Amino acid sequence: MRQEVFCAARFVALFLRREGQEDKRTEAFSEKLAELLMQRYERHWHPDMPMRGSGYRCIRINHQPDPVISEAAAACGLDQGELCMRLPRELTLWIDPSDVSYRIGENGSVCSLAESLQDMA
Repeated sequence: MRQEVFCAARFVALFLRREGQEDKRTEAFSEKLAELLMQRYERHWHPDMPMRGSGYRCIRINHQPDPVISEAAAACGLDQGELCMRLPRELTLWIDPSDVSYRIGENGSVCSLAESLQDMA
């Protein structure tokens, strides 16, 4: 679970960077988001049945950030306006055992971050 959660948190944090420069708030955001997701998924992680609980582990941005993203941002001093400005208007992120996938936009293609997971192993 740790690899998948950290992969997802880093992916979301990439949208918060400006001009390729990572500031301390962006790194803190990534760490806080990972911490919150680890707590949230503790009893909803089933490696033997990866699709079980998949809906619960889905993070959704639909013109407003998912509450867990807002909570992590607030804890790191990122205000809601700044967050909404930097994140895609529509993003779906699925965090499942052995797979992290995302879709930008309602009709976008689903892309896997599986290679990122392999790099982290």
